[in-house]
Amino acid sequence: MRAQIIFFTLVIASLFSCEQTEAPVQITPPAIVINGNKLDTAYLYSSYDDRGAFLEKNPCITVQVSGTVNTGVKGTYYVDYDYTDDAGHKAATVTRTVQVVENKCAFLNGGYNVVCTCVAVVAGAPNPTITTTNYTATVAPAMEDNCFELSSMKIGSGYVVPFPPPSINGNSITVGFWDRDCIPGSCSTTGTLSATKNTFTIESVAYQFSPAIRYMCKNVYTKQL
Repeated sequence: MRAQIIFFTLVIASLFSCEQTEAPVQITPPAIVINGNKLDTAYLYSSYDDRGAFLEKNPCITVQVSGTVNTGVKGTYYVDYDYTDDAGHKAATVTRTVQVVENKCAFLNGGYNVVCTCVAVVAGAPNPTITTTNYTATVAPAMEDNCFELSSMKIGSGYVVPFPPPSINGNSITVGFWDRDCIPGSCSTTGTLSATKNTFTIESVAYQFSPAIRYMCKNVYTKQL
């Protein structure tokens, strides 16, 4: 009988003990996900737009960002992303590495003197009109390799800024532009880089809707000394 009492006492004590002890809660720290590449490239003297990061389970929450990228100096830069929730749980720091390198089009950077010759064929007119215009333009680095920003290009009676930025492949230059007076799909451009690489030429054909005029323009860019 005494043995049974001792046994029941131990069982009750054991149950009591289980009720008093709670299993530890496992906290999973929030995870940070980088937008874009962890290893990124920026080009010297151009702008760099960091794409940021977000929380894996809640993209709407703001993540803290530290570190800067100086595109005025070649080198390696680090951008860190951190987050700590209201309960003090800290996410593991995630880092983006950015290499600032020289754009392959950097040799074009600078000011240019431009001579533009345009032939305008007006509907119904007996002879075309030829005009020559002198102006200046600048070339600056673009955010993509083998591309450059061109400040001005004469098309017909006006000037446009090429978009997207012109790109170079060998001695060929790909140029695009948009002009509200130009008939959609009727405008074209071709570009050529000289062997000396200090001049380049952009030729264009554009059709104006009203009044009906066909423009054929040749812009010759010569780098200023």
